[in-house]
Amino acid sequence: MMIGNLAHRKFFATIVLLAVSSSHAVPDMRFGDANTEIKLPKPLSDVSATVGPDDLIYIAGGCDSPFGNQYDEDRQAFRCESVSDAFYAFDPETKEFEVLPPMPGPRYRHAAVAINNQLWLVGGRDANDQVVGSVVVFDFEDMRWRLFNDLHWTYSVSDVGGFAARGRAYFVGGFSPNYRTVKRVFSIDPVASWDLGELDIIRHPNMNHRRGDLGIIVDEEEKYAYVSGGSSHTNQFCSPLDSAERFDIENDVWEEVAPLQQARTGKSVLEIDHQVVAIGGAQEMGKLCDKTNPDPSQFQTPVYSIEVYDNGRWDVVDRLTEYRFRSTSVVFNETIYSFGGQSVYFSVCMCHPTVDDVVIYELIPQEPTLPDYVVNMDTDYNPRPSTTVESQIDTSYNSVGAGVGGPGSDVIMERGNFNDDPANAEKDNYEETESEFGAKEPETATDSALSGGGFGGYHRESNGVGSASSSAVVQSLESFIAVTMGAIAVLML
Repeated sequence: MMIGNLAHRKFFATIVLLAVSSSHAVPDMRFGDANTEIKLPKPLSDVSATVGPDDLIYIAGGCDSPFGNQYDEDRQAFRCESVSDAFYAFDPETKEFEVLPPMPGPRYRHAAVAINNQLWLVGGRDANDQVVGSVVVFDFEDMRWRLFNDLHWTYSVSDVGGFAARGRAYFVGGFSPNYRTVKRVFSIDPVASWDLGELDIIRHPNMNHRRGDLGIIVDEEEKYAYVSGGSSHTNQFCSPLDSAERFDIENDVWEEVAPLQQARTGKSVLEIDHQVVAIGGAQEMGKLCDKTNPDPSQFQTPVYSIEVYDNGRWDVVDRLTEYRFRSTSVVFNETIYSFGGQSVYFSVCMCHPTVDDVVIYELIPQEPTLPDYVVNMDTDYNPRPSTTVESQIDTSYNSVGAGVGGPGSDVIMERGNFNDDPANAEKDNYEETESEFGAKEPETATDSALSGGGFGGYHRESNGVGSASSSAVVQSLESFIAVTMGAIAVLML
């Protein structure tokens, strides 16, 4: 009789533990102390950093003013008054920089994509705060730049996100010349463009939300591109976005995912250890739009939290120790390299000075462990399996007939540079007028993104996902239930 009772209790305990194991667990990811001994050749912010085919990291452009973003009292906004055309290669092994041929012209706040043994640079701004409309390409074989001047004006944006997948270079979102946020997505065929001498472009479905200065990363399988954060003119850049979405590359479809725990702007999304990670970025210090004369020192401040997207939600796993923003980070060999950026606000110059730091964060391996109340139980623990899959390039995807539904679709994507009626080219991307894309409409005092220092956001409620506080409550409730059920399981034994 005693044996039967014990068997029943162990069976019940096993059922309870299965329920506990199904509760959400925060991913275990920790980063070591930051290493800041390495320095850039000069202070820079808002650069692009891209891993090349030779395992070197290529640094292009950036704001090189020693004052970084200075406050313009007339415009009530920050801007950089000196922009670089410098181009460097950084060797992660030797920790040294090599000076390479400069870009055809200066730019910062642009996107750079490494593909086809080349580096494609799109978008950005110059020292006059004008959007750079040309596309420049660095060829790694002959070490020279090539200039494409046929990018249509509807694609002229700054603070755009970029990634490479399935043989194409994708560019997402950004700010129009007068700081209106776009949700446009287009891709360039690098092989056809290089051979023809003119850009071969496909237009893809828009994002769900307008956003610029966004975080974007494509997974190793080149199945999804994840986009999060950024800012928007839709709330006068008062606060950054917390919304997130992902692009199904094969099916050419956008879908909403859970929002960030911490709203942030800046190119701050990476993939490391097969997981999507939001690291750093910037946030607002005060409610800027609630103030008639906002203090410029409160326009922006760094985000310290590190979040991991896992099992359909974001969880905070660690914190940064360095006060910096407007830096650019890249992952190589499971190590994060963060280049340049801007420091704390100095009232003397009314500026955020640029810095020359190269900050390195090492991922600390974590052994998966069971909670104390589950140790010594007759159960199996299965850690999260590796998702590494060798990328597959579908060459048929580049064909003229590739449609909205993916390869072989009957729906043909728009192609070319849209040198037709500009009003028609933007009908599907704006509820407002085409003047938003030109320099016709005067900038307003609320366009504080002149420096990228302003913010914009969709609140969690409008995203159809619970608020930050409700998310925390749910997580706490799940933890309480898991602990309680685990304790019951132990008592049953």
